[in-house]
Amino acid sequence: RQSVEPLERALALSLEVEDARSRWLALFSLARAQNSLNDAAGAAELYARALAAWDGFLDPAALESTLFGLAQAEELLGDHTGARQHFHEALASARSEGHRTMEGEVLSSLASLEDSVGSRRQSIEISEQALAVMRETRNRSGECRTVNNIAFSLEFLGERQKALDGYRRALVICRELQSPRVEAQVLTNIGRLY
Repeated sequence: RQSVEPLERALALSLEVEDARSRWLALFSLARAQNSLNDAAGAAELYARALAAWDGFLDPAALESTLFGLAQAEELLGDHTGARQHFHEALASARSEGHRTMEGEVLSSLASLEDSVGSRRQSIEISEQALAVMRETRNRSGECRTVNNIAFSLEFLGERQKALDGYRRALVICRELQSPRVEAQVLTNIGRLY
């Protein structure tokens, strides 16, 4: 809560001077703080206000970050339609601007959304796009997460051997990254198949 108070004051000051860029930054920062406090509703409201304050002056990367944050908050709130729409808007901008790292992250989140609503085949298709981007941008952590997510979808489609192979590939990557938390998650997934 202490970290939010200076951001609230920054927002109040930016509203007083009617500086759109400062207003956006204050709203965006406050939304991220609310998100870190697990307040998805507060974060969604603030991301939406930041998006409204955007008004075309921001660089595309800031727009993409705002749309991405809003989509993540909406997903947590169970608003899959809104989340899907905002993920797609962020994805379109990232692609048109050549922001490959953001493209990979948005694709990965969109795939997770599709998986959570039971669209496993669509999730796998989107994850494969994300995986290509993660590899191109050398995002090994994202690659590990995406390979694990593909395996998870395959498992729930009944494709045990493909899932096991995917989990094993994810395990190799997470061990290279020396990530015990992710390694434990992947090992749990492997154990579930035995």
